Amino acid sequence: ILTDLIDLAKFHVAIETTRLLCRYKADSNRYETPSLALKIGHALENCCKLMKSNALILGNSTIVEKADSFHTLCVHEWGDMVSSSALQTLQSNKMNRGNILPLTEDLQLLQKYLKVTSESTTTKLQTQFSESDWVILNQLTLARLVLFNRRHGGETECITLQAYASRHRSEERRVGKECRG
Repeated sequence: ILTDLIDLAKFHVAIETTRLLCRYKADSNRYETPSLALKIGHALENCCKLMKSNALILGNSTIVEKADSFHTLCVHEWGDMVSSSALQTLQSNKMNRGNILPLTEDLQLLQKYLKVTSESTTTKLQTQFSESDWVILNQLTLARLVLFNRRHGGETECITLQAYASRHRSEERRVGKECRG
């Protein structure tokens, strides 16, 4: 029952329940599941809006007032009492997360697999065209490009044919000369 929860007298119950559900640690001011705390805050605001809409339809000004008051309290107090700690926890978790890099041997094995599979698929396509082999070759080629361009993997997926065709040829020639010696 929505009208039982959306009550000014129960606002602190909602905060304590959220802290309990999200495993809030007061000594460190951190949540174990900070995203849930944020989602509960948004859900409460949406419940207030829903309760107000239903009350307006029914013409019940007491419930409209009750929903407005609870929503105002959510807007002014939820951020200080819940959201700020949850956002700090999310930011801290993001900064402390280490990047797990693949081993060199694994990358070499993947590169070898992609090369061998690409060559065999190309050979099959040269003897007899197959749409499924063509799709596989496209995916293999994209994987090889992403692996080659490790730092910016998403770039390969986003490049358009028009962007590729209109690239600067002078830079390409300079790089080619440098590679040839």
